[in-house]
Amino acid sequence: MIFFDIDDTLLDYKTSQDFAALEFAKKYPDHIADPNEFPQVWDALAERHIGRYLKGELSFQEQRRERIRESLGLALSSQEADSIFSEYYKIHEESWRLFPEVESVLLKLVDLSLGVITNGDKENQTHKLKKLGIFEYFDEVITPDCAGAAKPASTIFKLAAIRAKKPTEQCWYVGDNYNADYLGAKQAGFKAVWLNRNGADEPCDSQCQDLQGFLAKLS
Repeated sequence: MIFFDIDDTLLDYKTSQDFAALEFAKKYPDHIADPNEFPQVWDALAERHIGRYLKGELSFQEQRRERIRESLGLALSSQEADSIFSEYYKIHEESWRLFPEVESVLLKLVDLSLGVITNGDKENQTHKLKKLGIFEYFDEVITPDCAGAAKPASTIFKLAAIRAKKPTEQCWYVGDNYNADYLGAKQAGFKAVWLNRNGADEPCDSQCQDLQGFLAKLS
């Protein structure tokens, strides 16, 4: 069984998020002074508040609201924050793109059992896979709300193996995040592969620069 992360593994999420943040900022000049700097601000807010969601401090929807309130410096009601976030998300969703090699790699793996282990909200991540046209490749989508824990906890990986009806040592996991994906999967007993697209320097005994490189490891 081969499991994949989604964001920045299959989907070029960072590029999409930064583009959407820039375009969103241009709509609110009275609250965002420099649109060109806003993608970095938005990235930091996303990392912090999604981290709170993964710790159980906020619901998935509430972390979105907090990002909007803080980025605009406004005391917004839940309804107001939801409405404004939907403006950002429409831009974000329309800019989603797979990395260039993803579809060809998935086609080559079509006869194998594939799954996803992601720290995102299940409804949101399933929608993402469908929007990108690749949902049908995957037998399982495992998220923290299924497992009661987020990556890098071994719990979520072990649940994925149980769902796949495979021992962990017969499961592969490919993801871009060194700690959450590579170390988490390795500690859970998976065959972990770090998708190191940017050439970062970390101790790792199994990595690839793109998913074509991962195919080479299977052969």
